[in-house]
Amino acid sequence: MIDAYGEFWRSYRLYWHLYGGWRAVLTSPYFHLALIVTGICAPAWFLVKEGQAIWSDAAVNILPNLMGFSIAGMAIFLAFSNRNTIKAVTEGGEADSFFVSTVANFFHFIILQTIALLLGFIAKHYTATPLTVIGTFFLAYALLVSPAMAMQLLRTSQIINAAESLPDTHDDES
Repeated sequence: MIDAYGEFWRSYRLYWHLYGGWRAVLTSPYFHLALIVTGICAPAWFLVKEGQAIWSDAAVNILPNLMGFSIAGMAIFLAFSNRNTIKAVTEGGEADSFFVSTVANFFHFIILQTIALLLGFIAKHYTATPLTVIGTFFLAYALLVSPAMAMQLLRTSQIINAAESLPDTHDDES
């Protein structure tokens, strides 16, 4: 059991390092926009419908679909990989290659969605205002990071497209 927790924390430390840590979060325009959206939504923090915070319905209804997009996007990123593409995105095995940073970004996107979804689920049972503020922020942040991940897929498509023009590095020794 201790090994499982050790591996759990090692994996999260690796993600956090590859993502860029607090510096990446605090300098992110998506983080700043999420703070602004959270502030704009202040009047709705206190709105309750049928005993539940309104934002929690949005989180529980929107985020499962968004998580599906995330997993599909990651699958697309990996599925279109051939020898040239892998060589291009792994940048010779660099620790901070495009491939590794893209996977870390997808992981960050999924973490944000998971936190927002969990907060939405919890808010279905509690209507505490601090939970509403935090949940609204994570919902906004997860939604705003969606275009960033779409841009990451766009950059990936450019690399795949460029990699296809490279000569095939596969040695045919039959």
